[in-house]
Amino acid sequence: MNNNNRTVDLVLIRPNDKKAIYGTLPDSWLGYAQLSYETHPLPTEYLTSKEILAFRDYAFEAFFKDNDSYFNMIEKKFGQPAVDAINGMLEGKLKRKLLGN
Repeated sequence: MNNNNRTVDLVLIRPNDKKAIYGTLPDSWLGYAQLSYETHPLPTEYLTSKEILAFRDYAFEAFFKDNDSYFNMIEKKFGQPAVDAINGMLEGKLKRKLLGN
């Protein structure tokens, strides 16, 4: 993947009312927190909540893994501490209730 944006936005889109077409809204605020163990995106017509979350986590990791051009850009613009902070963020994998881990 050759994408050198300064930021990556993998936000899950969620409705803001209780008339969700494909599912019910999360029971608590933790369900809305994208990095939360209990995050629960709404399904779509074609994908389940589990598939959406699994892809989001995969895409996040795939973007950063072995992306030397991205890390070179970050180091040039923000310095090595920024690169170290991103690498530190990538050391652990998020646990997800919906994905059973």
